[in-house]
Amino acid sequence: MSLEKIVSRIEQDSKAAEQAILQESAQNREKQLKQANQEKARIWKDFTAKAEQAIAQLRLREEAGLEMELKKNALASRKRSMDRAFEGVLEHFRALPAGEKKKLYAALMAQVVKDIPAGRIRHLKGEESLFSGFPGFKSGEPIQGVGGFIAVSTDGRLEMDMRFEVLLKDLWDRSLGEISAQLFGDGAQR
Repeated sequence: MSLEKIVSRIEQDSKAAEQAILQESAQNREKQLKQANQEKARIWKDFTAKAEQAIAQLRLREEAGLEMELKKNALASRKRSMDRAFEGVLEHFRALPAGEKKKLYAALMAQVVKDIPAGRIRHLKGEESLFSGFPGFKSGEPIQGVGGFIAVSTDGRLEMDMRFEVLLKDLWDRSLGEISAQLFGDGAQR
């Protein structure tokens, strides 16, 4: 074979090899682009799903937080109302006329004498006359408060706190559910 034919043949073979390499490269490029697009779509789908899940969780947390804040505010409002009602009852006792207080004190003293037959009565300053009908009891140090008294046995070992605020607090605590139901109509009895 002549040299020209050999060169021509080599050129043809190298062009054919070049075409095969270019074609294979194009196929590889298309295959890699397709895989990259599939990977991109998968990543985007995962990211979107995670983002939507995170948004849903944030929304739930936010809603729960708002609901908790509303409940907290409602409870605080109820507590303020209950406190005002408690103070209103105490104010009613503070404003009782002397005659009504004396009747109340007599009823309370009937309970006291069962455990403390004699001793001292600590009462509000100026209410000495309301305790004049209880033999065996002397006036003791004055107390502060709305009304009522503290009975102390002669030997000082036994003390009964019959102050209005103490008695009301005890009754209030025991009846809180009923009081709440009456004030708010929610049937929240304990």
